[in-house]
Amino acid sequence: MRLYFTQVLLITAMCTTPAIAGNASLTNGQGTWQSTQCVSPTPPSPEAHDPETPANDVNLRVTQHNQYVQAANDYMKCISTEAQHDADTMSQAIVSAAQAVMHDTQALVDASAAPLQQSVAK
Repeated sequence: MRLYFTQVLLITAMCTTPAIAGNASLTNGQGTWQSTQCVSPTPPSPEAHDPETPANDVNLRVTQHNQYVQAANDYMKCISTEAQHDADTMSQAIVSAAQAVMHDTQALVDASAAPLQQSVAK
């Protein structure tokens, strides 16, 4: 009965745990994470400063730079949101896995005590 309960608990946890969006890995205690949902903006092409540049060209470059700054801010917000979601999801997965291990260990302890309880009851 307890094994069935544990299996149902694990299946439920797996079904209710949201997926991780980014790519996370852990090697020799070093963790890495990379976004899979956010696209890094491309900076505008650098132009050499020329005092003879027409005002319209300077205005266009300023507009392009401002658009890049906005895209970079949106990108950083996306990274922050995705990373926080992944951190929350991983935390939940770790806690769920630990609870399952503790539950299974308690079931083994209970099972090992059953023969002792039966002999004492006789």
